[in-house]
Formats: sequence, C-alpha cells, structure tokens
Amino acid sequence: MLIELSEVIFENDFFNVDLPNGSVLTLNKIDEAIATDDSTVKIDRVNLQITSFDEDGNEEYMRCPCAIGLGNDILIIKTDYPEYEGKVLTSENMRFCTIEVYE
Repeated sequence: MLIELSEVIFENDFFNVDLPNGSVLTLNKIDEAIATDDSTVKIDRVNLQITSFDEDGNEEYMRCPCAIGLGNDILIIKTDYPEYEGKVLTSENMRFCTIEVYE
C-alpha cells in the first residue's frame, strides 16, 4: 500500500487511513509558533502512530519513525529527493514523500 503524502488532507490536524491488517495509521500535523519572552519558537512536524486492537479489543499504540528514509516492520517513509533523507517529516517536505505500508 502506498500513501502519497502530497494528497493527504488533514482534518483538525489529523489524517487517518485504515491499513490492510485492520489497524489504523494516524498522521498528526503540528505546525505552531510559540512565543517566548525573547523570541518565537516554530514547531513543524508530522507524527505517525499505528493503532491496533488486541484479542480482547483493547487499543495498542505503536509510534513510528518520523524521519524520511526510516521505517519499521510495518512501514517506511520514502522520497525520490535525496536532500530530504534523514530530515524530520514536516508539513513543508511531506509533499515530496510517500509512506509505503508493507503487505
């Protein structure tokens, strides 16, 4: 399964997609500017989490890597642009990336 991040539309900063194994992949976009006494700190990041259910129906959560080029045994964040590899996934660079979910 291939998810084109350039086509993702966030609703209230969240995007959910059902995975073939019955779990749910959630992307959470954080794009905020926080004012401090001396300056403003900008936070721009897309977090990934997989939610599944055990045999008793309890939710289980798995955080996923958020760096482009990294993955786990369920998915990987990919790009055709080497300059983004190793960078944190953000609202700015996600349009150059895909998430490949292993079948």
